[in-house]
Amino acid sequence: AIGLLKLWTVPNNPEQSYKLFRSFIYITHMQQARCYETAINLWRRLRSQPAGLTMGVLYWQLNDIAPFASWSSYDYGGRWKPLAYAVKRMYAPLQAQVIQEGNYTKVFVVNDHIVPVTIAVNM
Repeated sequence: AIGLLKLWTVPNNPEQSYKLFRSFIYITHMQQARCYETAINLWRRLRSQPAGLTMGVLYWQLNDIAPFASWSSYDYGGRWKPLAYAVKRMYAPLQAQVIQEGNYTKVFVVNDHIVPVTIAVNM
């Protein structure tokens, strides 16, 4: 804790402390959603590749059991956190994923439908 106090100053104003805490919770929830999005999208892309060795992805902790800040995707009252919205997008049955790698832009299409789809990409 002493190390953190060297990096961050603690506000003396309770209202300012509350705002800082709320923004910290929001930022960590957004970061969590981004981390899940990065990992799950990668694993979904790998599903169609022989070396991918994956056929699906599950994520842990759907809901909270008490009203506190946590890594769940639904809060204690059943309200969606940013992760729930991200997961809904990530598991869409048809999804385009655009990856920038250096000077190259790669476009992947993840299709969970039974029938093939035709996608047109204009750049």
